[in-house]
Amino acid sequence: MSVRSVRKYPPTSYWMFLCNPTQWNVDAWMSGAERTVNYRISKCDRDFIRPGQLGILRVGKDQRSSFLRRGKPRLEPGIYGIFHVVGAPRIIATHDDQYSNDPKINRATWRAELQLAVNLLSRPILASALPSGDAFEKIRHPHQASTIPISHEAFQKICDLSNCSILSKMSAPAMTAQSGHSESFHDVTAMRMAMTASNTSKYSNGQLVATKIRNKEFGFPSEESLAEYILGLIHKQNGRCAISGIELQYDDHKTDPELHCSLDRIDSNGHYEPGNLQVVCRFINRWKSASSDVEFRRLVKLLRQNEPALVRNRRIRR
Repeated sequence: MSVRSVRKYPPTSYWMFLCNPTQWNVDAWMSGAERTVNYRISKCDRDFIRPGQLGILRVGKDQRSSFLRRGKPRLEPGIYGIFHVVGAPRIIATHDDQYSNDPKINRATWRAELQLAVNLLSRPILASALPSGDAFEKIRHPHQASTIPISHEAFQKICDLSNCSILSKMSAPAMTAQSGHSESFHDVTAMRMAMTASNTSKYSNGQLVATKIRNKEFGFPSEESLAEYILGLIHKQNGRCAISGIELQYDDHKTDPELHCSLDRIDSNGHYEPGNLQVVCRFINRWKSASSDVEFRRLVKLLRQNEPALVRNRRIRR
């Protein structure tokens, strides 16, 4: 009998990622600066988990010793984060020794790249506080697995409880989605960048910045308004990187992750505000870093002008 024929729950576009603190120090990870993780998934879900989908991190019973907890109190069972799926499932090993308590969990297995959208470590939604009803039964009392599909109703309610309105309004791409750039994926990509910008302006080394400073750095009324602004930028740029001119790739189909959409501040000393933003390829944003936009564009132009000479030199070396 095939794995797919014995599924306990039918797949959806929303997921619950189970976390055992005894194996992975989730509180230490969420207190740090990292925002992406290659997370272990159930093998039977590998064909259904897609980039652009959404999920919650459900932490189970914390049975760690005081030493493993580093003197911190035990985590209560509940929901500690909301995540975006940003990478398709693949067999991969991790070397997360800094946060792992069991070397076996780092072995090669099916994993999906997740990006933290909402950090609930300081304000978890406890399992005991979840609403009653069938939609929440498997979240309150999950069976042993790495990933479990949840309903849109349950995900929306959890977003409301976490005061994250932008996520509760999103419709995640269907698990049967194929490659191609539909408008829904454009929306997901824009919202992902908006939330990243919002979180960047809220946190410095994992610490919450005072509201007055945060509002100054995040120059939009809401994450939704920034997402709309980003969609306008992508349309204005004809779907191409503002600096390199390379066609941008969206969260549904990342043939080359380095071409993934990335929000860049034109003036790196400026804020996330109208007139100071552009959408570029991920590698361009990384290469540019904190450089002057004018100077970086000058260097890119020099590379283009000297491309024929570079090609000739490569041929000569061969």
